[in-house]
Amino acid sequence: MHQSGLIDKAAAHPAKLARSKSSTSLRHLSSSELSQADIAAWLDLESRALEPNAYLSPHFVVPAMRHLVPDRNTRVTFIEEQRGASKVLHAVAVLQAASPDRTIPLPHRRAFTSVHSFLSGVLVARDGAKRHLQAVCDAVDGRYGHGLVMESCRVDGPVDHLLREIALERGMRRCESYSYERAIMVPSEMGEAYLTGPLNSRNKKLRSQKNKLAKQGEVRFEVLRGKSINEAVIERHLALEHMGWKGESGTSMRSNPAHEAFFREMASGFAADDRALFAQLSVGDQVIASTSNFIAGNTGFAFKIGFDPAFSQFGPGNMCELEFLRCAPEVAGKLDYFDSGSVAGSYLEAMWPHRRAIATVAYSTSLVGNVAMACNTQLRRIKQMVAKRKAGTSVEVTAPAAQQATGE
Repeated sequence: MHQSGLIDKAAAHPAKLARSKSSTSLRHLSSSELSQADIAAWLDLESRALEPNAYLSPHFVVPAMRHLVPDRNTRVTFIEEQRGASKVLHAVAVLQAASPDRTIPLPHRRAFTSVHSFLSGVLVARDGAKRHLQAVCDAVDGRYGHGLVMESCRVDGPVDHLLREIALERGMRRCESYSYERAIMVPSEMGEAYLTGPLNSRNKKLRSQKNKLAKQGEVRFEVLRGKSINEAVIERHLALEHMGWKGESGTSMRSNPAHEAFFREMASGFAADDRALFAQLSVGDQVIASTSNFIAGNTGFAFKIGFDPAFSQFGPGNMCELEFLRCAPEVAGKLDYFDSGSVAGSYLEAMWPHRRAIATVAYSTSLVGNVAMACNTQLRRIKQMVAKRKAGTSVEVTAPAAQQATGE
């Protein structure tokens, strides 16, 4: 686990841990308490977000709270400011109650995640972002927990930069773990030139596979957006994602009725808002591969892929991915980049050229949390030192025996 040197220095003075003086107000809401006006304000915040995140959209969070996570343990925190007769929403933090663990050995809060979430964090408006992130930190204090943990969040973006500043100024401890680089791509850089350049070998194989597949019927690729994504499109995607190993292992969305209900509601919400992209590969009248993708602000987010294993010899999944890269400038060229949602070592790393730093980050938000995280960090360091010394002793003891056995 990595501990930032700058934050270490600030955390040496826990008395400096302080709350901000702000005119903002906080509301903690369950999913059933969210009004239509609240949802509308949340959607508007998405368009002003410093870091867009489809996994923090109400189109995603509300269905997830309804079908995937215990509502009693999850609250949507609105950070608002009074302007005249109305309130303006500046930040949304979806927080889940968490028991003591190895990261923070005290009750704390975790930024929202579900089994289908691939990026966590906080949704905050660009204007006054630091002030409103300070209010988020204030929302997680001794009353609601002693720290905040964000799993699978960006650690190379503007939100992380501001949170580091706040932690340094307040004397909050910051711990980073499980870091890796995630594949991303810039749609405007893709297209035919990219496939015939850096991906030329894959493109040649793609053409060969398409020629073979064409013997079974006309091969077509299409990208559907917005309201053209109807119930039939969603049903085909669910059916394809359930085929093969996902269905056999019980990890497909269709394997669990609650997960299927979540996807239908979530995908329909994004589609109705013109923020969904589904790519389909067909042979004749049969769709054999499908990908689902969602949009937040100026960013795209790849979600799920499914294909018919009966056509696996033609690589329908890879074919669908490569064809999407070919048409990306036309169908998604206005987006800054696409987040793959993948883990380290994903097959997409060979196709998507850029990387984004992802990690789990923990912050202390109280004096007690500060001390607990400091003790936890020191305990881990001691364990690591003991393990290294034991490993070194083992090598020293066994080396002479090995030398005798080989006659050296």
